[in-house]
Amino acid sequence: MKAFFTLLLVLIMPVVKAGVFDPNDLAQAYSYLNQIRQQAGMSTFRNNPRLEAAALNHANYLADNILTGHYESVETAKFTGITPQDRTGFTGYRSVLISENVSSGNRSGIRSIDGLMSAIYHRLAFLDFTKTEVGIGIAKDLKSKHSAYVYNMGNAGFHRLCKRKNISNETPYYSTICNPNTHIPVAEFDREKLLALSSNKKIVVWPTNNDKNVAPAFFEESPDPLPDLSVSGFPVSLQFNPLNFDNVKIKSFKLYRDSDNIEIVNTRLLNKETDPNKRLTALQYALFPLQRLEWNTWYRVEVQYIHETQLENLVWRFRTKNLNLPLFKLNGNDNVIIIPPNTSAIAIYIPPTQINPKIGKLSYSYDSNMKVAVKYEDSNTLLIIVTGKVGQQASFRFSGKRKFRIKIKSNVSKICEPAILTANMDLYIPNIRYKPVPNQKSIKIWADLHLVDKKDMIFKVHNFGSPTIGLCKSANLSSEPIIYIPHVYYSAKNQKPQIISLYLKHLGQLKFQVINKQVFVIF
Repeated sequence: MKAFFTLLLVLIMPVVKAGVFDPNDLAQAYSYLNQIRQQAGMSTFRNNPRLEAAALNHANYLADNILTGHYESVETAKFTGITPQDRTGFTGYRSVLISENVSSGNRSGIRSIDGLMSAIYHRLAFLDFTKTEVGIGIAKDLKSKHSAYVYNMGNAGFHRLCKRKNISNETPYYSTICNPNTHIPVAEFDREKLLALSSNKKIVVWPTNNDKNVAPAFFEESPDPLPDLSVSGFPVSLQFNPLNFDNVKIKSFKLYRDSDNIEIVNTRLLNKETDPNKRLTALQYALFPLQRLEWNTWYRVEVQYIHETQLENLVWRFRTKNLNLPLFKLNGNDNVIIIPPNTSAIAIYIPPTQINPKIGKLSYSYDSNMKVAVKYEDSNTLLIIVTGKVGQQASFRFSGKRKFRIKIKSNVSKICEPAILTANMDLYIPNIRYKPVPNQKSIKIWADLHLVDKKDMIFKVHNFGSPTIGLCKSANLSSEPIIYIPHVYYSAKNQKPQIISLYLKHLGQLKFQVINKQVFVIF
């Protein structure tokens, strides 16, 4: 398949030079998108090389020209088509019934897809009942660090019909779904559409029932479903499959905080009539909480709808993401936050205000010999790693002349040091939590690993033992077995320090290979 794909690109697909990206990131994007489709009760996407070529072309265009969006200009470098349909036609995809999602500035496909799933119009494009295949393109410009992720989605049956010869004009046909124009029999087109619809659930909701990793907020997308707000709560969407529903009347659509049964009353329901951009169909609905949801909190959705004179009820629950860190909520200005014992990583939540809906630009300073790393979890939440001595502190300033300080109360430099990857590529992991037998007590160890294969990023355990203090947030060795290290402090020669998360897969003989990484922050 790999050889065929390469030959196809060279012979019949005019493509621009590939942008710089991690092939593992591309594979994970395909896998993660299909996990989302499965979770929603929908058919998974097949990979289509023509759609992928078009997506890669546009990703390169956006990354190299430091742009975002769905349209290209003829006079701009790496132009392959003004519209998504032009670009998929350029690579030989015949059906024009395609959709495109685009995101820029993300560090990974997973984060790109998560961001698009929080944006209602882009979410519904991923969860389209009629789409059956996808092509993903990733490009990153090394100089500007600008990244682009492009997703082109289509229907394999429509594309296949468009490759056939024209039929007799005596048969009812469609004439506007192919590029170049081809007459498609109505009956055959409707059959392909029916096949796509029938492979999906009757009702699709997002977040799904018992989802435990939901973002608490939605920020903005283009076009903007909430043009009067810069930040709101994560939207809850509801779609009825056109195969099973011709019309539906929503009687009530409510959201509750599940723990105390308090209704979130400050909401806005978008449907075909109320959607300001007229993107939603008569069978699509989105409920927006107009204020952010809380972290690590269960919510309950209750919907009543009428279909064919029958009153029906839907109830499902979801939980917002648990950051797995001590969470501090800033109230007012110049807060002093004391690092709790036995931790070096904390989360800071800065509630949005009308004047300052986002944290904005952040600056900070800290005492000598401290280590401080910061990651934006979202535009209102910071993840901060601090190590140092008792009494040392770091000061943070951000938009609106707001500020806060972090002070070390106990000696986290020894109790909760982060994992360290040295410039010589020696990896020290101070805490690994491992359950060799399910349902039994975890074993805690520390480990030193040396890099033995630079090309494939393979490390071998050189030394290990039991930690004297094991109260920190540990790396986890799963039963696969894969080690997940949430925070690795890395300081290479002549480079700025970084905080990285790593996934390492055991290859046998105490060798581990890096299969995924994410850079948290560059100082």
